[in-house]
Amino acid sequence: MVTAKKSISEEKKQIVSNLESLVDNKGAHLFLNYRGLNVQEMTDLRSRLRSADEDVQAGIYKNKLTKIAFDNKEIEYPGSLLKEPSLIVSVGGDICKVSKICVTYSKENKSLLIKGGIHRGAYIGGDVVEQLSKLPSRDELVAKTVMLIKGPINSFVMTVKNPLNKLIYALKAIEETKK
Repeated sequence: MVTAKKSISEEKKQIVSNLESLVDNKGAHLFLNYRGLNVQEMTDLRSRLRSADEDVQAGIYKNKLTKIAFDNKEIEYPGSLLKEPSLIVSVGGDICKVSKICVTYSKENKSLLIKGGIHRGAYIGGDVVEQLSKLPSRDELVAKTVMLIKGPINSFVMTVKNPLNKLIYALKAIEETKK
């Protein structure tokens, strides 16, 4: 009987260690109250999260073990964050993209509630997560920046190219008339 208790204790230590490494390796952690979701809805949410970014990990951990891991990493958070069952979505990539998925899913399915999260070691509330979901993703910002840089260059090229095209068309027209 004593051996079983030690193995459970070691198992819990391993879970806390895994949570601590998640905190170290991922920049953000969103806490979602999943109570009321059935297995199919939970699977759908997880597949949406996986398809959004390859650096997303969603898991359900005991609140007490999560509290120990966060306390070990000296992360401050309100006690209400770990009151009810939580799906912890750990994000190493674009938090805006992932928060957009979570907020959209919570609007589609009223059972999913966004409690808040931890971003770069600081607590963010559910309202901040919703604001993050409204921001453009990193990919969108890069695309807009490239277009802003590319626009004047394209205009310059077209301005330089246009007189040359007119000259070529004029020469071709003269050639056609002489034939």
